[in-house]
Amino acid sequence: MIGVVNSLAPARVTVLGRCLPAALAALAVVLAGGFVLAPRLLAGPVPRGATADEKGIGEAFRAAFVTYWHTESRQFPAELQSVVDYWCGYHVAKAVFAGLLLLVLAALAVLVWKSFLRTERAGIGLLARGVAGTLVTLGALGSLLLVMANIQGMITPFGSLFPLLTDGFGDPDLGQAVEQVRAQAAAYPHGAPQPATQAMIDEFALYHLVMAVLAGLVATACIVASAVLWKRSTKTPPAQRRTRRLLLSFGVAAMLLSAAMIAVTVANIATTADPAPALAALFAGSW
Repeated sequence: MIGVVNSLAPARVTVLGRCLPAALAALAVVLAGGFVLAPRLLAGPVPRGATADEKGIGEAFRAAFVTYWHTESRQFPAELQSVVDYWCGYHVAKAVFAGLLLLVLAALAVLVWKSFLRTERAGIGLLARGVAGTLVTLGALGSLLLVMANIQGMITPFGSLFPLLTDGFGDPDLGQAVEQVRAQAAAYPHGAPQPATQAMIDEFALYHLVMAVLAGLVATACIVASAVLWKRSTKTPPAQRRTRRLLLSFGVAAMLLSAAMIAVTVANIATTADPAPALAALFAGSW
């Protein structure tokens, strides 16, 4: 009996090795669909009178913002608070799905690249695995960027709504409010901005601080990964040329990504230190 079990074990491993990539690919498709569709259902109560899509939320936000502007207070009125709460929940759901998708694609990329290295002969099979590995890796990178963007939106939902204010053409009350925000932000710190403008400036600073922290963490991780990959490539025997080249390629890619993330970090730190001009630029020419 033990001999029979031992004889079947390699076959089970082989079947698992063949099925796991397909299962991960199918799960990735499901998570990608969930990322697009599920957040509308999981974000919480839809603001009254709005529909659960970006157009409906934008219309509700613009109407609530006009009310907020005329209250002359930092405190959100109930209509605006409901929009901000929904938008926060929306980004929480998006961040969860993007994070799960990142994990699945990362695991799938490891399997595909291992298969690439195990392929003995050059040919269509090797080329197909290389292309698949590249596409899955790029998908994982895209998922990482989605995670960062949605964590930013989750922490600063009010700030992530600001671009929607530029879409309300034809509403004179909204146009007047946005123009006043722009003018007060452009004159900041001189003059006395309304409480709502000050709240927007503070939120915009936090919005960019969050991205600066996230990009800085990713840059640090990429630098460490690049160093590890370069070290492993130098310890790989010269006969394993394909492995050495793959490790070096990923090392270079990690270093390039770290350079891009450092640039993002620096840009967002600069905006965090002086957010008012960037806020004014956001609304410049929008009305």
